[in-house]
Amino acid sequence: FTTTGTNTFGGALNIAGAITSTATTANTFPYASSTAITVSGTGYFATASSSNLTVSSVVSGSLLKTTTGGSVIAATAGTDFENALTFSSPLSRIANTISIQDAVADGSTKGAASFTASDFDAVSGNIAIDYTNGQAASGSLKGFLTSADWTTFNTKLASSSISNSAMVAALLSDETGTGSVVFSASPTFTGTSVFANTTNSGTLGVTGLATLSSGFVSQASSTVVGAFTTTGTNTFGGALNITGAITSTATTANTFPYASST
Repeated sequence: FTTTGTNTFGGALNIAGAITSTATTANTFPYASSTAITVSGTGYFATASSSNLTVSSVVSGSLLKTTTGGSVIAATAGTDFENALTFSSPLSRIANTISIQDAVADGSTKGAASFTASDFDAVSGNIAIDYTNGQAASGSLKGFLTSADWTTFNTKLASSSISNSAMVAALLSDETGTGSVVFSASPTFTGTSVFANTTNSGTLGVTGLATLSSGFVSQASSTVVGAFTTTGTNTFGGALNITGAITSTATTANTFPYASST
């Protein structure tokens, strides 16, 4: 069956075999319903509706794009679209959601962190310690050392630097007297010790010369070993026992109201 020119069929045209066109221009199918249409050249579809449209030049799993001429081809990763983004810790990605974990103060766990406004300053993304408004240390709170407290601490002396009595005296403002410091329940004084007014509740042992100027000794039993010299008037409230000789250098008479002696 061969025709030349334009042919019009008023009814359906049923063709059991394949249709092969040798036309040099495009064949037009205003409505194509088939299980398989093979186009060896370029196929143009005004409206394509199919659940199984195969483009032989596109490999499986590819994304599609059209050229400026309208051809359907495979899109190129990295040029036409971005590959799926991956993130390293502390960032993570689930679908289209990107998250960041909280930072931990352990020296290794990175992440997002916030800063206390009263302790830190932020200028153009630079975080710095707020020394001006930061919490000052006190007896009950931890914090920064203020300049006033620094001066106080800076003038302190280490205990190891105080090695003699003169250093101790230099730190005191209400001390009296001079000499070395004595620390003992039964102190021993060496050298000449001068007391303007002193009271001793226990035994006062003097191994050298003791001078009392207008003073008195109040003790039930007092013993002087060695020479005992007094100047001025002396009063003894009890018996005075002398085991040696009494020598008087007085230029006036000595008076004994009652003398009992051998």
